[in-house]
Amino acid sequence: MISIENITRIKKRFPKAWETVKESGEQLYHDKVRIESAKSGLPTLKVSNESGWGYLHSKYDPVAEAERIIENQTGIGANKHVFFYGVGLGYHVEAFVKKFPDVSFSIYEPKVEIFNQYLSVKAFENIDTKFLENVYVVSDPNENKSNLAHFVRAVDKEVLIIVLPSYERVFSEEVKLFTSQFLDTVFLQKMTIQASLDFSKLMTVNSIINLPKVSETANILHIKNKEQIFGGKPAILVAAGPSLDDEIENIRQIKENGLAYVFSVGSAINSLLKHGIYPDAAFTYDGSRENKQVFSKIIDEKIQGIPLVYGSTVGFETIQDYPGQMLHFLVSRDPITPYYLSRRDGIANEMVHGHKTISTITLEVLYKLGFNPIVMVGQNFAYGKVRGYASGIDYAGEITESQMKNALKIKDVEGNDVLTNPGWKTMKSEMEEFIQALYNVEIINATKHGANIEGARYIPLERVMKEKLTEARIVTDEWLKPEWEEYDHELMHKRMDDISTSIEDLQKIFKTFQDILSEMEQSVKRMNFKQLEKCYIKFDKAFDRLQSNKFYRLFIQPMNGIKFELLMRMFGEVRFETNTTMKANRVMKEFQSYLDCCSDDIQVVVPLLRTMHDQIAPSTHAR
Repeated sequence: MISIENITRIKKRFPKAWETVKESGEQLYHDKVRIESAKSGLPTLKVSNESGWGYLHSKYDPVAEAERIIENQTGIGANKHVFFYGVGLGYHVEAFVKKFPDVSFSIYEPKVEIFNQYLSVKAFENIDTKFLENVYVVSDPNENKSNLAHFVRAVDKEVLIIVLPSYERVFSEEVKLFTSQFLDTVFLQKMTIQASLDFSKLMTVNSIINLPKVSETANILHIKNKEQIFGGKPAILVAAGPSLDDEIENIRQIKENGLAYVFSVGSAINSLLKHGIYPDAAFTYDGSRENKQVFSKIIDEKIQGIPLVYGSTVGFETIQDYPGQMLHFLVSRDPITPYYLSRRDGIANEMVHGHKTISTITLEVLYKLGFNPIVMVGQNFAYGKVRGYASGIDYAGEITESQMKNALKIKDVEGNDVLTNPGWKTMKSEMEEFIQALYNVEIINATKHGANIEGARYIPLERVMKEKLTEARIVTDEWLKPEWEEYDHELMHKRMDDISTSIEDLQKIFKTFQDILSEMEQSVKRMNFKQLEKCYIKFDKAFDRLQSNKFYRLFIQPMNGIKFELLMRMFGEVRFETNTTMKANRVMKEFQSYLDCCSDDIQVVVPLLRTMHDQIAPSTHAR
C-alpha cells in the first residue's frame, strides 16, 4: 500500500507520474513483481521475465551494491544532469543524492508496476530533493519518445545516463531500444545544446578578437575572378578519416602533377604533413582553443607554403601566429563580423552555413567557388579497425572500449556494416541533406570503407584519377594573388560608434530592470497586486528596449541563446499561472538569473571590444 506521504509528495511535485501510478491500480503485482528481504534485512525486488525471475537488487546488501554502482560512475559534476533509467527500489538514486547532493537529476522508470512497489516500501522523500527535476513513469513503451521530447525541452545541461545494471540483464531488449531512442532524441540534441552553450561564448569572443585580421585578409568568396580560376575544375577534399592512409600516394600524385586542387579539412593537414604533402590550402572552422593544436607543427616550424582558409569564428589562437597566407569566409552563425564588415560595392556578403563539420562547410565553399567535380577522400564518418582517424594525428588516439560499446551500425560505401558514433552519424546526415540541395555539380565519395553518403556516388580514387583527372597542371597560384571586393572601412567606423553608444544604453536598461525587480519584490511582500500589475507593464516596456539594443542583440543574447530560449518559455508558461505570488516569484528568480549571466558576459566582452576598436581605428574607442 502506498503511504499517504508518498502520494502527497509525488502528486504535488510530479502530477503526471502520479496519474500513471494511480491509473495502474492498487494491486501489488505479485504475478510480475515481488518484494523479498535481503540478508541485510532491507527489502529487495525480483521481477518476472521470459527467462523466469530475476533480482533487481542484491539478495545480500542492496545498499552496498548501490554505493558501488555510483562509485564506479565517472563524469558526474555540477555542470551535468544525471538521467537514471530504472529506479527499482531507488537504492542507487539514494546513494547518488548522498554523494552528489548538489547535482541535478531525473528518474525514468519504464515499469509502472515497479514504481508502484517502490512507493509502497520506500520513502519518496529520500530522493525528492530540489535537484530532482523530472520523474517519468511509463505504462506503455510508446510513451518513450514523448517523454524524451519533454526531457529535452526541460533540461539545458549535458546529460549523463545511468542505467541500473540489473535492468540491462532482466529487460535487455527494452533497454537496448530505449538506449537507441535516448541517443537519437536526447544525446544528440543535448550534444547540440552543449555545443551551443560552449560555442556561443567562444563564437562571440573569437569574432571580436579575429575581426581586425578578418578585415585585412581576402574573403575567398569575394575573389573577383573566382569563376575563371576555379570554375569547372576538380577539387579533392581531404578529411581525416582512417582510410586516408590508403590514399596518400594517390594524393601525392595528384598534387605533384597538378591534376586537381587539394584541400585539407581540420586534422587531415597533419596526416598530409607526415607524408610530406602540402595541400593547396587547409580549411579550418573549429572555435575551440584546442584548434591551435591542429596547426602546431605549421606554426612551430614556421611553414609558410600552406595557405589557411578560416571561418570568421575560428579559435583566435589559430590565426594569431599562423605563418602562411590567410583567407577567410563568413559564417551565418556569426552576427558580429557581418555587422561590422559590409562590401564596399553594396552587394550583400556571401555567407557559409554553420554546419556541424568542417567537411560540409568546406564542401559549401568549394561549391560556391565553382569547383566540379568535388571528390571527398578520408571522409569515413566511421571507425577504422583500430583508429577513428588517419595516422599522423597523434592527439586523436586509438578507439576506446567505451567508444566501441556505444557505437552504432550503418552501411558503408559497398553495403557492408561499419561502426560509427552518434556525432558522426548526425554529421553524415547533415552533409547528405546539404548535398541534396546542390545542382549542376558532381559530388564523389572516394572513401574506401567509409560510410555511404547519400548523394555522393562512390568511385574509388584510382578510377577517379583515370576518368576525371585527365588534364595535368590545371592548378595555378593565381588565386593567392587575389583581387577581392573590399570591406567598407568608413561604414565599419560608424558601426563601432553605434556599438559604443549602445553599450551605454544597455547599462541604463539593466539598471531599470533592477529597479523594476525590486519594486516587484516589495509588491509581493505587501500583497499589493495592483502595483504588481503596473510593474509588469514597466517590465514589458523595458524588455522591448532590451530587444532593440544593438550591443545586446549582437553580442550578449547570442552568448546566452539557450538560456534566452528557456526564459521565453518561462514567460509563455506563467501567462497561465493563476497564483499571482508564484508567478511573480518565478519571473523575478529566472529573469534575475538571466540578467546575472548577461552581466558576467558584458564584463568579458566590453574590454575585448575596446581593444578591437583601438586596433582597427586608434581614434575610435568603445566607451
